[in-house]
Amino acid sequence: MNIISFVPTGRENAVSRYDIAKAVGISERDVRFKIKEANKELERIGEAIVSSSSARGYWRTSNIAEMEKYLQESSRRRATQAKNDLPIQRIVSQAKGEALIYVKGHFRRIRVNPAQTKL
Repeated sequence: MNIISFVPTGRENAVSRYDIAKAVGISERDVRFKIKEANKELERIGEAIVSSSSARGYWRTSNIAEMEKYLQESSRRRATQAKNDLPIQRIVSQAKGEALIYVKGHFRRIRVNPAQTKL
């Protein structure tokens, strides 16, 4: 079973994780896992399965602007979660006698010469 065939192309055709799970006959958690795996496969052809809370679902795209919007939303979610977890991190660190140093995880894009090979 290839999850890619259950995810439509285009934001306007976005389908919910629940609907995908129902159509495929797997759990919503498994849908998330299958989408991660599918994105590894789609990368080869310059496509990705992305989602958006405003579109309320998943869709396939090769549109770089849509991918960037997805990445921005994903980054905001991670930052919010890290802030929400900070008090718990402090409690655990203090209990273990450790210092807590937060380092914001990120990727940094750099321009490359097109003649260079892929990183």
